[in-house]
Amino acid sequence: MMSNIRSCTRSSLLAAALGLLMCSCAAGTVNGAATGTFKKLFVFGDSYVDTGNRDPSNSTYTAIGPVNQDWRPPYGRKWPGYPAGHFSDGHLLAEFLGNYMGLKPATYRNYSSNPNTPICDGINFAVGGSGVFDNLGFTKAGDQIAQLKKLLDDDVYGDHGVDFAKSAVLFAISGNDYGAYGRSLLTMNVTIIITAVVNQMVQDIKSLYDLGFRDFVLSELPTLDCLPSATATTNYTECVTPLAAISTAHNLYLTAAIAAAFPSSSGAKFLFLDTEAAFYYILYNPLVNGFNLFPLKPCCVAQSGTLCGDVDSNNRPRYTLCSVTSNPFFWDENHPTEAGWQKVFNLYVTDNAFTHAQSLPDFLGVAT
Repeated sequence: MMSNIRSCTRSSLLAAALGLLMCSCAAGTVNGAATGTFKKLFVFGDSYVDTGNRDPSNSTYTAIGPVNQDWRPPYGRKWPGYPAGHFSDGHLLAEFLGNYMGLKPATYRNYSSNPNTPICDGINFAVGGSGVFDNLGFTKAGDQIAQLKKLLDDDVYGDHGVDFAKSAVLFAISGNDYGAYGRSLLTMNVTIIITAVVNQMVQDIKSLYDLGFRDFVLSELPTLDCLPSATATTNYTECVTPLAAISTAHNLYLTAAIAAAFPSSSGAKFLFLDTEAAFYYILYNPLVNGFNLFPLKPCCVAQSGTLCGDVDSNNRPRYTLCSVTSNPFFWDENHPTEAGWQKVFNLYVTDNAFTHAQSLPDFLGVAT
């Protein structure tokens, strides 16, 4: 098997030259200039950071829509102009972070199908629809970590392995574990669910720590009460207040649980992306942030019982689409537009209030 796996170290001069070409594919650089401490980024989580790991050829229809929904029109309308496996009209959080670091991690799906895919910038294992449990049938975070461990066991990075001191993790769990319970969330003892979800997140992060990682960027839960999948019940006019408590409780418990599990003596460092606060700030100040006056309404509005991207038996869209100049924050029932993610990421970079008083540029060693 080793002979079929691309390694960043080669014994022959020819292979070394080829390996150099493949492994210097902008690892940690933009226009040839290093942009930060980290030279690899490994991504785990769900659709907020999935850059193409769902299978485009799988037509299976799940409880939350088709497996390949993000490979269907109108996804990718802004970038690259066609569906590219992103749950948005363009780039996502993972790409804004990666570009800021000068890194372009390959998708695990691409590498699995073509081991010649350059992976020197890291690998993105995230799968839209996943959580920390098996709820919705997509590759849960723990299984994504197992995929990385298998690659490391197979020595995909050669004799020198991964330099963990220069490798960062982006870990995003954005609500699918809660979404699996749907409307019953409002009548269940959600404290039990929150405790279970956060504790499993900590276990997954411990698995990454045990592999050797020490630097983690954690994306917190967004405003579940303000996602279009919730506000559709109010015709996108107001957030569903009871759901707000879930996001807040999850995020508070997550920061406390991480602090308890990883004391300073562990050497682990964490930067929290306060997605909840960033979303609220934009949604309550849409005009000043460059969005339209009705920020709760997504660009792609699906008919009742369907999702953005669904079509009828005659291949006619079962959704309506906003104009390209309408400046929405949300793209579909759960996800921001590329412009939305750009604004959210800008808040992380420029305002420490959205990163728990830490500086994202300082954490990443990026000069400002």
